[in-house]
Amino acid sequence: MIKGVNRQVLEIKDTGCEYFTQALFFVDPKFSTLPEKTLREKAEASLKDPPRVPVSKKQKALRIILKITNIAAAAGAGAAICAFIK
Repeated sequence: MIKGVNRQVLEIKDTGCEYFTQALFFVDPKFSTLPEKTLREKAEASLKDPPRVPVSKKQKALRIILKITNIAAAAGAGAAICAFIK
């Protein structure tokens, strides 16, 4: 663990990913008194299962609208093909 003047940084060298060789975690000051083993376990767990970014209501609504639009477009294309075949 690297301790700086203003920040405490935890370095993980084995990320378990072929794209990244190491990860740096900046420890929140209110948790800096925890043992290094606990901090390291939490850091490694977050590498394996990163926290999800919350989705806003606008993003959810946009996704629903896009799904409906895609379904309508597919139905329209299907109807056009059926009309063309006849």
